[in-house]
Amino acid sequence: MRCSRSRLHAQAIHLAASTYITKQEDINEKMRAILIDWLVEVHLKFKLMPETLYLTVNLIDRYLEKEKIKRSHLQLVGVTAMFISSKYEEIYAPECRDFVYISDKAYTREQILKMEGDMLSKLNFQLTTPNSLLFLKRFVKVAGVHANPRTKTDLLANYLVELTLQDYKMLKYLPSQIAAAATYLSLKTMGANPWVRCAPAACRPHLRLNCSLGAAPRACCALTLSLTRATARFHCAVFGAAAAHVLHRGCHPALRARHEPAAQERGCQQPAGRAQEVRAGEARLRERHPASRDCSVSRRRASRPTGGTAADAVRSRRLDRRRGRARISRVLL
Repeated sequence: MRCSRSRLHAQAIHLAASTYITKQEDINEKMRAILIDWLVEVHLKFKLMPETLYLTVNLIDRYLEKEKIKRSHLQLVGVTAMFISSKYEEIYAPECRDFVYISDKAYTREQILKMEGDMLSKLNFQLTTPNSLLFLKRFVKVAGVHANPRTKTDLLANYLVELTLQDYKMLKYLPSQIAAAATYLSLKTMGANPWVRCAPAACRPHLRLNCSLGAAPRACCALTLSLTRATARFHCAVFGAAAAHVLHRGCHPALRARHEPAAQERGCQQPAGRAQEVRAGEARLRERHPASRDCSVSRRRASRPTGGTAADAVRSRRLDRRRGRARISRVLL
């Protein structure tokens, strides 16, 4: 027990406080989420390692905890944090001019290098910190869902952990707790048996900490609820309220039991099936555009060749894909 507490204390040494944003005068939680969302795209553009993104978010939070900055310099802090993280984690790190270009030349090379020195001095050059990804890799192996190719449970757990990067409210939890809750929630969602608490004497030494973190329902219930709410907020922002409603009702029995009474009081209805949604969308389109009511199907049939060459068939498939992308963009907009 004393060893577990010392390990938990070691995780919190280089983590930002969960209330640091209240000390900032010009930025808030939403701006932090927008910055991290942009950094995810930069991370994807440069094809960096996942550990680089986690270290970037950690450096941003720790620096903002120690220094008050203006809103106009928030992107500079994010770019510099990723610049430092890529030097630390990557073999072939992007150069400073690459970050100047990716920020649309909003900041010069001298400003990024100056911010790099200031950030490293404020953090006392402490860059080695535990993150949720490292714990998740271990917990997935212990849960028996690690395989090559990767299983759906493994991918879902990584997805849930990545969603916590943008959520400021998840800073109050330790990285090991977030990873354990993500593994627990992914196992429950995929219908697998979650971990059960066992006596420390019956566990192997390297599994005692995992059992104490991920197996106890009391220790994991609040974190799992927060993690599911964060996922629901993300799905609601991207896919609409119906996706969040389905997520609350379907992914965890405890959340389903809590959500059903509130849903009955508000008069929420079960979301329609996919076929009903498609038919309703087609009906709305026909009402808005009566002229295309009869000719939409005929155009699709006419675009498919009945007996042409291979080039005609390829051209027809490209046209179908373009029309499909156009329909998707109209729905999202």
